Amino acid sequence: MASVAARPASSTRPWLHWATLALVLMFGIGARFYALDTSPPGLYYDEAFYALDAVEVRAGARPVYFEANNGREPLFIYSVALSQVLLGETVYAVRVVAALYGALALVAGYGAARGLFGPRVAVLATALHAGSLWAILFSRIGLRVTTLPLVVGLLVVTLVYGWRLRHRGLIVLGGAFLGLCFYTYIAARLIPLVFVGLAVFWFFFRRNTFPGREWLILFGLSALAVATPMLVYATGHWELYGGRAGQVALSGGDLVENLLRVAAMFVWRGDANWRHNLAGRPIFDPLTAVAFSVGLLWLCWRTWRTRRLSAAFVLLWLVVLALPTALSDQAPHYLRALGLTPLVYCVPALALEALEIGLLRTRAARFASGIALAGAGALSLVHGGSTLLAWRDYTAATEPRYAFETAAVELAKAAQACATTPGGAAWVDGRMWERYPSIRYLAPSALPVEIGALPGATAGQTTCVFTTGGEAAARVVAQWPNAVRLWAQPGGLDQTEGTTNPYPLYNALTIDEIVSGQVVTEFAEGPTLRLAEATRTAAGIRVRLIWEASKTLPDGLQGFIHLRLGEQMLAQWDGPLGGGLYPAEAWRAGDQVEQVVDLVVAEPAVATLTLGVYDFRSGTRLLTDAGLDQVTIAP
Repeated sequence: MASVAARPASSTRPWLHWATLALVLMFGIGARFYALDTSPPGLYYDEAFYALDAVEVRAGARPVYFEANNGREPLFIYSVALSQVLLGETVYAVRVVAALYGALALVAGYGAARGLFGPRVAVLATALHAGSLWAILFSRIGLRVTTLPLVVGLLVVTLVYGWRLRHRGLIVLGGAFLGLCFYTYIAARLIPLVFVGLAVFWFFFRRNTFPGREWLILFGLSALAVATPMLVYATGHWELYGGRAGQVALSGGDLVENLLRVAAMFVWRGDANWRHNLAGRPIFDPLTAVAFSVGLLWLCWRTWRTRRLSAAFVLLWLVVLALPTALSDQAPHYLRALGLTPLVYCVPALALEALEIGLLRTRAARFASGIALAGAGALSLVHGGSTLLAWRDYTAATEPRYAFETAAVELAKAAQACATTPGGAAWVDGRMWERYPSIRYLAPSALPVEIGALPGATAGQTTCVFTTGGEAAARVVAQWPNAVRLWAQPGGLDQTEGTTNPYPLYNALTIDEIVSGQVVTEFAEGPTLRLAEATRTAAGIRVRLIWEASKTLPDGLQGFIHLRLGEQMLAQWDGPLGGGLYPAEAWRAGDQVEQVVDLVVAEPAVATLTLGVYDFRSGTRLLTDAGLDQVTIAP
């Protein structure tokens, strides 16, 4: 596939070319690795499933195709297994694999673009690739599709240079990469269609350079040799192998509307899924979208007028690899379209070549190269700057928190911390254990349980129970025959897709032995205050309380805490005793309930902290054993 570049203009100043490329790669790699384990937050369902599959690989499993969760190609999963050996069973171990594939895809994409269109187009295409929100975000998410851009880049590099140098070894290697595509992602199954289309175009329009039989055999046999294990599996398990494609295929929808949506995703409106995108943002900013449109016309003109193989190849690639999203539901779907990268970034880069060639035919010919260079710099800066602003908005939004199931990850980390504490045990509601694979992956020391039939607790053991958000704490406590000390707190927020009302995904209940001996005060007709301590935090003051019920308590008891400087109220809290998940009227005689209250304030040294209890129905404050309606916690 011959290059369409008229000349490698950078050859006169190679240091500038390589210095620019180095800066581009530094930016792109940094964008893919920075704060990788926390942004995006959480660990989505599919990411966690890949991680669990990788754990099975480390335990000895060696499938050619992973059948759970609608079936998954293996390259990414085996890579994660290796990462876990080095980094443990962590979020980072999953996502660093995606980041590494994404970073290497930049290098491979540069090589592919250079082979097809020359060095200047290549460095600009790589700059656009490095600064693309689409590419950056998917390089930070642990999904198998992230392996595809790298393999595609290597496939194109080996074939272009293998044909140009008439190097049989590179052609064989290119065929191997084509076979390897079948182990990346479902959309890669369409890639052979690109080469069939290219062969037809080549045979009819450039027959004098058409590869001989030997070259075709070398390429085809090497591809077949690598792909054979997967093809054999697919032949024997077609219902499973092709099942996912059938699930998402467009059914009864408007194909024309889907095609228009896919076309618009580059320049007007993109994927609305927060896991894939800053919802609705197109792939290219307005300036790059104009360049993309011009570059696309330039490719079409080159294909039609000059029969350029490289132009025809890229056009075929764009059409075929857009089919997975065009022919499926939820179009445009950036994940299913990721096979378009890295070649899609060549299109806006070619607009600058078109501009220069156009200027060479005018009176401004001597300025053509400078104008094109300035345009390339402006395009890169605008594109990168737009991505930085989009990333700022993306990380500030709350939607990615829900999209990546962050609350489930918080539960898993809390459960694992409790389970690995000496004398600790963690039980997770079996329904959440099954629903969120991130819990099974990140909390392997915890155990699933049916909340209505908890196992007996061992004396001296700290037990953490994680229930669904709507589960009553009293139902859990009732299963302990003796009095216990309970700390009940709501977990992180989740949100059902398609709704706008977040809710606590779970309740975290910590059950421990009771505290005996010390008493701060007793409230008449109310609880005993066993402990009250205040400590400074970065945000203000944290107050830790332990209440005890000596008998059944009346309904509607509330507590208050005041922080005063003389008569000035600096901060206050008012709420149900125990925090509301285990209301005071439900406490059993002898039970203790721990409560933590955070006051946000810069505390002056002479401020006074007081606490009291009152009847919410009448507003009457309960008196202490000293006859006071409040007690001083700390001066």
